[in-house]
Order: sequence, then C-alpha cells, then structure tokens
Amino acid sequence: MRAIEACDLHWQDPHLQHIITEDHYNNYCYHDNLDGCLFDSRGWPLWHEHVPTACARVDALRSHGYPKEALRLAIAIINTLRRQQQKQLELFRVHKKELLHRGVTSVTNLEGWVGHPLDPIGTLFGTLMETGWGSDDGATLDFSAGTCRKTENHVYMPLPFLEEGETFMSLAVETALIGLGQQRVMPDGLYAQEKVCRNEEQLLAKLQEVDLDEMLVKIFRKQATLLLEG
Repeated sequence: MRAIEACDLHWQDPHLQHIITEDHYNNYCYHDNLDGCLFDSRGWPLWHEHVPTACARVDALRSHGYPKEALRLAIAIINTLRRQQQKQLELFRVHKKELLHRGVTSVTNLEGWVGHPLDPIGTLFGTLMETGWGSDDGATLDFSAGTCRKTENHVYMPLPFLEEGETFMSLAVETALIGLGQQRVMPDGLYAQEKVCRNEEQLLAKLQEVDLDEMLVKIFRKQATLLLEG
C-alpha cells in the first residue's frame, strides 16, 4: 500500500518548497491559521506526512547533494514529532481516569519508526549529527552568535529554527529518544523483530558515544518524564 502511495509523491507542495528553500520561513499570520497544521505556536513550520515517507525525502535530499535542504526539512519533521508527542500527552491527561480504568496507559502505534525499512529515526539522527559534529571535509562548525560556519573556508549558513541554547546534536539526541520511547506493536515475523532489536541497539550505541552536557541531561530528563506521565 505504501509503495503504491509513493508513486504519487511530488515536491510541488508550496509549504514543502518554502521549508526546504528558506532559512527563516515562518507564518506571519499564525493567528489566522487556527488549526495549526502548518506552523507551531512559535510560527515555525511543521510538516505533517507519514513519518517514514517524510524522512525518506530527507534522505533523498542528502543523497542528491542538498544537505541544507535536508536539514531544514528534518528540523520541521522533528518539531512536528515533538508537537504530536505533547498533544498525545495532553489528550492522555484529559482522559486519564477513563483510560486507566480500561487499562490503557499509552498511545500504541501499529507502525514503529525504529526498525522500519525506511529507518526514519536513523535518517533524522544521522542528518543532525553529521551537521553537529562537522562536515565531510573535516572542517569544524562554529555555533556562536546563532550561525553555523565552516572555519576553514568560511561558508556561512544561518541556523534554522533552533531554541536558544539548542544545537543540532541536542536535537538529534531528543529525536533518538522520541523514537526509542515510541509505544509500538512488535511486528510479525522473526526477521522484522530482529531488525527492530538491532536498530534499537544501534541507536543506543550511538547515544552512548555522545558526551553528555547540561543541555543533553535536561533532554533525557524531559523525555523520561513524558514517558512516565504517559
């Protein structure tokens, strides 16, 4: 079914085009967009699409030599995932007594992102970590003054839509935790189950390679709290 849907994919959507081509694209008329489907409360762009498919777009952009465009779309997807996570928690809080009475403690997804054939979480994590650690030519990146610069050849790129104090690395870590914390049904079939476990182990190994600082510890606490509350 997903393969059939993929045949109809295109890149002409105006919102998608703005996301991938503009560093400072935001909704100047947020209050006119009451359903909030295109922008969050900060006016930052969101991209609502089947998550593995959306991440496949990110992978395609990277593969064809468009790293900036891939980064912009990846951040829009992650902001959407964080917003959905918060909305699910708010919904659970409202109906907590009723759900607990029925024995329901979380939102279970039939399709898991970790272990998925398109590897959506791995794609987002890799896109952000590649930027956070440096470029392919060995140049380091300087995140001072809200900009991103290659120190060797002075290529300038504005940072798109990051909170104060947030980095690509911290966003990558939070994305991995969101994926690992997703409540999902174990797939049928031994191979699919082994793939899920293998992907989980790979993500955990990558997280263990990251040196924790105060910002990253706060992210771990935040995601742990969200899981416990849900």
